[in-house]
Amino acid sequence: MLASVLLGLALAGCCDEEGRRRAGAQGTSTMPAEMGASVTDASVPGLTLTHASVEGITLQAHVNKLKCRAGRGAAAEVQVQWSSALPGLTFVQITAGSRTQVAKLWVEGGANGTETTGPWFEDGGELTLLDGTDRVIGVVRASATECTSDSPAAP
Repeated sequence: MLASVLLGLALAGCCDEEGRRRAGAQGTSTMPAEMGASVTDASVPGLTLTHASVEGITLQAHVNKLKCRAGRGAAAEVQVQWSSALPGLTFVQITAGSRTQVAKLWVEGGANGTETTGPWFEDGGELTLLDGTDRVIGVVRASATECTSDSPAAP
């Protein structure tokens, strides 16, 4: 009996919400709780982008180019634009990661900016905007969808 209780406690504490979300566990929230409403852009066949940000941050993401492989969106170039109305925010970092890859620093910049990924953003990819204290202030996530050809999306 004691072994069952200990096993249950160990399993219950094995993963935090972020780890469960990265692993794609069912029942995990799609965006951190402090984010505003999610915006979804499915205008380019092959890759749907979903983004959200905290109040005071304007965040946009668009697919510029997309490679289609085996009928699904693959490597994409994505333009990310952000603007801050948060008092005192002068610096942001953007990390790039996915459910299967640890996030790595991609961009450091000011409170307002525009950057474009290389052709490496793909299904499950996530760009996370952080303020200077590692607080998440915005998130962009990618989901592959069906496509029939490469897409040079309109700017």
